[in-house]
Amino acid sequence: MQDPEEYGVGSATSIAHKISLLRKQTGLLVTVATRLLEDAERQEHKAFGSALFFYTAAASESANSLILLAENDKFRDAYVTGRTVFLSLVNACFTCAEGKQAAERALRYSSQKLLRDQRRKIKVGDLEMSIEAYVPARIERDLELKAAIQEFTGRKGRERRSWTDENLEQQLGRIRAKYGRVVGGRLLLTLGLIYRPASEIAHGTVYGTAWSLGVNAPRLTCPPEKLRWRRQFNLDMLLYSICLCTCAAIEVIAKEFDSCAAFAIESNATGNELSSWITDIDRKLRGLHE
Repeated sequence: MQDPEEYGVGSATSIAHKISLLRKQTGLLVTVATRLLEDAERQEHKAFGSALFFYTAAASESANSLILLAENDKFRDAYVTGRTVFLSLVNACFTCAEGKQAAERALRYSSQKLLRDQRRKIKVGDLEMSIEAYVPARIERDLELKAAIQEFTGRKGRERRSWTDENLEQQLGRIRAKYGRVVGGRLLLTLGLIYRPASEIAHGTVYGTAWSLGVNAPRLTCPPEKLRWRRQFNLDMLLYSICLCTCAAIEVIAKEFDSCAAFAIESNATGNELSSWITDIDRKLRGLHE
């Protein structure tokens, strides 16, 4: 036996169990988001709680979409949706690692971008389109919004298109430095398993399409049933990694907000179960080659 398929990876039972765990984790994310919204009503947590509410609410909504896609065998779009869950939760963890100033920066970025959206021009060659919406005078004169627009405008007068200067790897490094190897490792695992193919799928490349069909090596021919199993294997690993990602995020948030501490205990039980599962699979496969 040399194939993970023989250990149930990618089986209907294994995928159904991961969906069940992700549904549980999504419910915890909704509860965490609600608690964060309550904390945001207190002045000392206003910016911090508000930013984290947006991230966790977004992640829970996309995770529910991921479940629907997985249950209906929409593998290609499931990967793209999993990427949005991952990035939302990385933003949440990075904001926690950096503190209140990062939350405030994220909120300023959002405010100025919403204002920019009211008046936009796009030109490509001899083609041009524009959006002109009514902006109240009080908004035009708002000094905080003017300062935010200036903050996110580059030297050449172009809009800065990211709320933070750190790239994804740097963000994960900051998270690992503050919250340890387990949290950092779970996020890194998700990056390694899904981010590359999900990005290619989202950009509509030939590689992304081939990978989503189950092709995992060049010039490889195999029967349709084998391609089908590879798709199921990848879906199983997608659900596994996103579950671990939610576990990491809930643990991080619980370290910053005591009101969420109880949810981390329940979430960590899921994380430990999944870690034991993959360790057992890895041990069996390694044993075949010893």
